[in-house]
Amino acid sequence: MAMKILLVAGYFPPYAPVSATRVNKLAKYLLERGHDVRVLAPKNAGFPAVMQPEIPAERVIFTPVFEVLEVPGRLKSALKGWLGKPPASTPPATAPAAEGTPSVPVRQPWWSRLSTLYAAIVSTPDSRIGWYRPAVRAGRALFTRWRPDIIYASAPPHTGLLVAARLARLSGAPWVCEYRDLWVDHPYYDGGRVRRWIESRLENRTLNSAAGLVTVTRTWADWLAKEHRQPVEFVMNGYDPADYPDEVIEPLDRERLTIIYTGGIYPGKRDPAALFAALALMGDEARRVRVIFHMPEALELVRQLAATHGVTESVEVSGLIPRKEAIRRQRGADLLLLLRWDDPREDSVLAGKLFEYIGARRPILSVGSETGEAAAIIRDQGFGVVANNPQAIADALRAWLPQKRGGLIPPPAGDVESFARPRQFARLENFLEKLISSRSGA
Repeated sequence: MAMKILLVAGYFPPYAPVSATRVNKLAKYLLERGHDVRVLAPKNAGFPAVMQPEIPAERVIFTPVFEVLEVPGRLKSALKGWLGKPPASTPPATAPAAEGTPSVPVRQPWWSRLSTLYAAIVSTPDSRIGWYRPAVRAGRALFTRWRPDIIYASAPPHTGLLVAARLARLSGAPWVCEYRDLWVDHPYYDGGRVRRWIESRLENRTLNSAAGLVTVTRTWADWLAKEHRQPVEFVMNGYDPADYPDEVIEPLDRERLTIIYTGGIYPGKRDPAALFAALALMGDEARRVRVIFHMPEALELVRQLAATHGVTESVEVSGLIPRKEAIRRQRGADLLLLLRWDDPREDSVLAGKLFEYIGARRPILSVGSETGEAAAIIRDQGFGVVANNPQAIADALRAWLPQKRGGLIPPPAGDVESFARPRQFARLENFLEKLISSRSGA
């Protein structure tokens, strides 16, 4: 049946990070399936335009955002104009000490402490909370001329869930919560005990009105089913076949084994230290390996890690590139680097990048945790190698080197098609139809 669906997205292209790819692709899929789709999203002007929306512009409602975290800076500027100088805010972290003696910590000035406290208070559940009121106003205006059969909110940012819950009350339509990442139960959550207590209650109160829950990993789906009364659907991320046309792919490098990484770095959690240690173990053979990083930040950190391990000749670092170009370069690489945190909490994380790599049909080198859902997919499907020990990584690279014969090394032999987005989104489409039918008594 044709559905009228309002997608609530805290990020949507072009004002979005690459992590918003799923919502963009979902809107495209639903529209192609004959559903009447509208998207409500904030105009996050600070994001570089790394990708473009894949539905007509008239179907997207962009609203202003009140940037709550900018208030201290604006106030500081106002005080500077009034007093003639700004409040102190960035003193050295430690007081000078004689050589060879410990430094003495210096307390943060009052302005920095106040700014930190302000940010902790107002950014609940996240820094997009300043979008809540403009989004509700825009939704209310939309309902005067168009009413959805169902509202679908994809998080993070989790402010979108608050928006969807409010709009559901205003419209009378059911709403569904999609967790691309969990809220307070996410393995990377670092809000502290008091904030966790507050947000746990906010999350439970918000989800209480949801008609259904969707998430992207089996572990998270099982967790949500145990914690909440609503029906839960597991819908993995995937790749869009349209992003990978059947064409001749030119290798990035015909001589050296080329590894590429396109994404973020989390120092001490997801970083390439083990790979660089492996290159160091390879000695002169490392010169036959080329590792390319395209990242939004932490460029200097990667350069320093490479220097520490003595492998700077094998490592190239540059900034973020548009998603279309990133996919093209992934297809021209011999290996695709996936970085995972070596911690049991990573077991439940299925990064969208894994599916992007699967779509590129290039072998995957997964560095970090050797367990969990991502590791199982790579191993079970024969998509690549999962390792964290530098010696094991070095051995894998040595095994790949002889396959480099002036072109790309052979592609993996796994079942790539089963991870295509249309197959996954068909499950979601069916879930939404069932929710609407059950509500109408059909």
